Amino acid sequence: MKNFKFYYNWLNAVMVAMIATGAYMAFFNQSDSFIFNSIVNTPFWGSGNEPDMAARNFQGFIYGLTGAVMIAWCTLMLMVINNAFKKQQLWAWKALLISVLAWFPIDEIISIYYKVYLNAVFNLLLLLIIIIPLMLTRKYF
Repeated sequence: MKNFKFYYNWLNAVMVAMIATGAYMAFFNQSDSFIFNSIVNTPFWGSGNEPDMAARNFQGFIYGLTGAVMIAWCTLMLMVINNAFKKQQLWAWKALLISVLAWFPIDEIISIYYKVYLNAVFNLLLLLIIIIPLMLTRKYF
């Protein structure tokens, strides 16, 4: 049971971090500290080039929506983790797994298709830090 508590806490921390990342993305996507623009801009505008104001406004809109969706998705996952998952209800484990497996291939394919490889790497790391604790807690359900 000690291992379950560790992975439960791990998943909580990941979701809190993702909620914070979503908020940062939603509200600070046009700030100089928002490094995602530099990651995404290069495949679309080339190295050293900046998008025009219309494109920057579109980025702000899209990142704002993406951040809001991240906040909502991860808040829901956090609620599942802190309730039914904590009580080791099988449906909660399955819901978390299916949710992650629904997100990952779509985001990964789009990232690779548009050559935003750093996002593809980030997706893979995020998948691993969620899927590994899920796999290691399966026996508790």
